[in-house]
Amino acid sequence: MLTLVSHLSDQSSFRLAQDWPLQGHLMAALINEIRAMRGDLWALIGKEQMTYKPLLPPSSQRLEEAKRAETRAVHDQIVAQMRGTGKGGDVDG
Repeated sequence: MLTLVSHLSDQSSFRLAQDWPLQGHLMAALINEIRAMRGDLWALIGKEQMTYKPLLPPSSQRLEEAKRAETRAVHDQIVAQMRGTGKGGDVDG
């Protein structure tokens, strides 16, 4: 059984539920809503837009980090190709 669980994807219902207990998810949602309301209130009273970083469970944090790493790798590959040092094709210039 542990072998099956260890091979589940991070987006599976079991893994998402395993990260935090229900109370943790509810508290994070409450904190995120309060932060969003503060940002909205800040905009309503005429100040600049106030952004906030939402509180994420560990599985979502891992997913976000993987997306950032993938985006960074693609960016670095494009920059390398533009400089003519990348793999995959010759840049005419």
